[in-house]
Amino acid sequence: MKQPETKQELLDRLGPQRSALVEAMNFHGGRANSRELREYADVPKGSMQHHLSTLVEWEVFEPVGETEYAGKGPGAAVYAFTAKGQAVADDVHTTAVTADDVQDLREEVAALREKQAAQDERYRELRTILDSIVDDLAKIKENGETPS
Repeated sequence: MKQPETKQELLDRLGPQRSALVEAMNFHGGRANSRELREYADVPKGSMQHHLSTLVEWEVFEPVGETEYAGKGPGAAVYAFTAKGQAVADDVHTTAVTADDVQDLREEVAALREKQAAQDERYRELRTILDSIVDDLAKIKENGETPS
């Protein structure tokens, strides 16, 4: 496969799976093993090596000569961005979520849960008051009294 000559040509030729791998590498801070990349990018096992080889050939990724072992099975090769790859990632990184993004979202969710809990408590208080008013009105109606 002929290497793209310009950054724009490279971006145009990435396609969805290689773009997802670039986003995955960006998510992992510019260094990740092939298992992490595949899981994040959701690339099928059967095409993973093809896409990684292409990204290495295009000088977007480079193998760092390490293997990481996680659990049983063979180790996973480790890759990192090249300078060219980082420049490409800056343009591809439009939809990827970073670890900082995830932390920010967790904090926002926690704040929303606290707000929801406070609103739930206020709802219960108002519901109790409303139920009391309805009971009082029912008693007044039974006794034939007219509310003032």
